[in-house]
Amino acid sequence: MPKMVKAAVAGANGYAGMTLVNLLARHPGVQLSQLTSRSYAGKAYSEVFPLLGLKGEFRAEPDPEGIDVMFSCLPHNVGAGKAAGWIAAGARVIDMSADFRLQDPKQYPVWYRQEHPQPDLRSLPGLPRPILWSTPSRASAGPGGHLASGSISARSTSRSAPIRSVATATFRS
Repeated sequence: MPKMVKAAVAGANGYAGMTLVNLLARHPGVQLSQLTSRSYAGKAYSEVFPLLGLKGEFRAEPDPEGIDVMFSCLPHNVGAGKAAGWIAAGARVIDMSADFRLQDPKQYPVWYRQEHPQPDLRSLPGLPRPILWSTPSRASAGPGGHLASGSISARSTSRSAPIRSVATATFRS
């Protein structure tokens, strides 16, 4: 039997986060180990997701220790500031915001009117394909509000090979 992937969702209370939790909770290869939300901190998962049968309590901030993959569903420019710490702790990071969409960090202020908080972090371009799953990148970017990024990312966790990276669509300027 393949190893269960321990996943955390930072920002599980927004649209992308709630959608992702619904997808991951039903995925046979994923164990939802942590859900975070500042507004739901201390509340039982079952109060927010009553139909999913999840056990546990929301945290205000995620703890990357023992997590295989951290899904960042935080607002733009927030997740990028935390991603380096999660990566340093050994978690893979899949960002669902706009923080890692652009390949050239110099384009970030052009599109988002602020400097990128972690311009040295890079993501993989393109849609995930099996050949990309074995690449060494520790951070990946999703196309933001598109549900495809969550579906594709969740699907990749079902492979019997250990997750090394997942890449979702990124846009080029």
